[in-house]
Amino acid sequence: MDTVRLAVAEYESAALRLVVDTTAGSVLPDSGTEIRVHALSRAFEGREATWTEARAGEPWTVPGGDLGELLGAIQIDSLQDTVVVPLTADVDSLLSEWRASEGGLGYVLSASADGTMLTFASQVLLFDVLAETQDTTIEVLRGPQTQTFIFEPSAPDPAGALRLGGLPAARVYVRFELPDSLDGVPLRGARINRASVFLRSTGSQPPPFATTDTTFANIFKLLADPFDQGPKTPIGSNLGTLLQLDPVVLESGGEQELNITALVREWASASADSVPDLSFGIRALPEGVAIGFWEFGQLGDPGLEPRIELLVTPPTEFDVP
Repeated sequence: MDTVRLAVAEYESAALRLVVDTTAGSVLPDSGTEIRVHALSRAFEGREATWTEARAGEPWTVPGGDLGELLGAIQIDSLQDTVVVPLTADVDSLLSEWRASEGGLGYVLSASADGTMLTFASQVLLFDVLAETQDTTIEVLRGPQTQTFIFEPSAPDPAGALRLGGLPAARVYVRFELPDSLDGVPLRGARINRASVFLRSTGSQPPPFATTDTTFANIFKLLADPFDQGPKTPIGSNLGTLLQLDPVVLESGGEQELNITALVREWASASADSVPDLSFGIRALPEGVAIGFWEFGQLGDPGLEPRIELLVTPPTEFDVP
């Protein structure tokens, strides 16, 4: 199929299309809200921006972002799957500038009414262009290169708990040792039928960090010691299936089972010198897209400490026919 590249003669109209996830904790007050799109007058760093800083060590002039021109707004009075915000600024000048500067300083989406919480599954810039040598417009779609969510108050310090999820995304790293034998039953060389770690939830978090939606996480191997390398620890393959985090169970202080059978089987079949201890990590999926998180007790927390359960067939001294 032949393709033709045409220069843009003029940008004629533009809008921001927002796909709202109405099942992921989106809340709209009875009065509705106005969704506003402002140009930013200061650039931001996606993984470092907070309510007070555009990037680490560089504060916003005004908390929440240095807002420039109002580019467009729309009033919504009920939750809907798709919201289209027309851009009422000089579209040709705005998009020409964004094209020349590879997106410019960016823009801010905000809601006017207190109590609004909208989760966007996607946002796309729609615009109509008139190309040179053409007499009809062409609709073009572009997604954002970088985006982040900033909020106030900031998430509390995890302190002594094991936190999973939230912003910035928190992971759980676990390292533990198993004895070669337990109550006279050898573990090394045994057949591990099932091995599970159970984490006890500390309960529901205060708003806006609580979540009433079922979320997911996965367990993964670690390729280095996270207690030495920290957040940048390289990770390996996944262990087992997805974890389903049930809010009904966790908000009441229930347990979350982690199936680590494959990891313990690998340990049991190895020599004691080659695999002295076991380690793995847990991360939310998708990571870094929501402010809600769960916390679990760690060692030293009365009634909340993690525990391990093993279902083992000891090694036999003879071949089973």
